[in-house]
Amino acid sequence: MRTGEGLTPIDFMVVVAVIAVLTATLMPAIQRAKEQRNMIECLANLRRWNPIISTYVEGNDGKFFSGHGTEGSWWILNIPLLVEALSLDVRPQAHQGPAADETIAWGASQMGLCSINRHVGFENVSFCDFSARKVGLKELWTLKWHRTFDTTGPWTKAGGVEASNWPQWIRPLKDY
Repeated sequence: MRTGEGLTPIDFMVVVAVIAVLTATLMPAIQRAKEQRNMIECLANLRRWNPIISTYVEGNDGKFFSGHGTEGSWWILNIPLLVEALSLDVRPQAHQGPAADETIAWGASQMGLCSINRHVGFENVSFCDFSARKVGLKELWTLKWHRTFDTTGPWTKAGGVEASNWPQWIRPLKDY
């Protein structure tokens, strides 16, 4: 029996190995928890904007803000939480734009402007009824963006899209 000698080098190496194994086991769980926290924080921030936009609509004869032009949406550029990275986004850390090789993401008026993988296959979306929820990236093509938008178009399961049609980064995500 030892008395007062402390840890031997073997004991110390065993302790370090146990700590390393525990750390390696916990790191993915910690990362998932951080991603979940970011998504919840983003959705909460997005929901905070709903009453503000609702107040604007009520004071503007029930009309949302207009599109582009001198009387258009230039003012929204002063609110980086809404247009950062070419999408409607309120996540505080939203600073990563679309992949450089995804040319459709940089075109005007295309779905690529809002299909940015912010929350592990999901985007948080605020709707015109002032509700907000997470939406799968491929689900964006099934939403009714305007009166004539085809929700069963070629980029939906109903429209016959194949996995090989999607860019590589979005292929593993859930189909809608």
